[in-house]
Amino acid sequence: MAWEEANKERYLERQRQYRESGARKYREEHLRQAFGLSEADYRNMLERQGGGCAICGDPPNVRISLHVDHDHGTGEIRGLLCVRCNNGIGLLRESPDVMGRAIRYVTSDARFRSTRTKLERQAIERALALRAPAA
Repeated sequence: MAWEEANKERYLERQRQYRESGARKYREEHLRQAFGLSEADYRNMLERQGGGCAICGDPPNVRISLHVDHDHGTGEIRGLLCVRCNNGIGLLRESPDVMGRAIRYVTSDARFRSTRTKLERQAIERALALRAPAA
């Protein structure tokens, strides 16, 4: 990343501190600096959400905590999300309009769906597999 290259000494010092102090202390510092949250605030949010992602409900795991989701325009914290839901919102530009179109596309917009039946698709896949050279 550009910041690491431009601030190599600070970056290396942060990495050293992280390794020495452990992930928990780094996490607490990150929550405080980036979002103004304490670890207790985070745990309370997680409890209010039922112990999982605010969208899909998946709980955090041992290696990966839930991300603090916030409005990039206002900085307002919306909730805690798993990496998939957090990335999904970002990839959909945090736009309710785009998200709504995605929902309509997945649930009912048949204009773009294949007119082939499942059996036709399976027959084509099998025919292609038979034509493929043996590995």
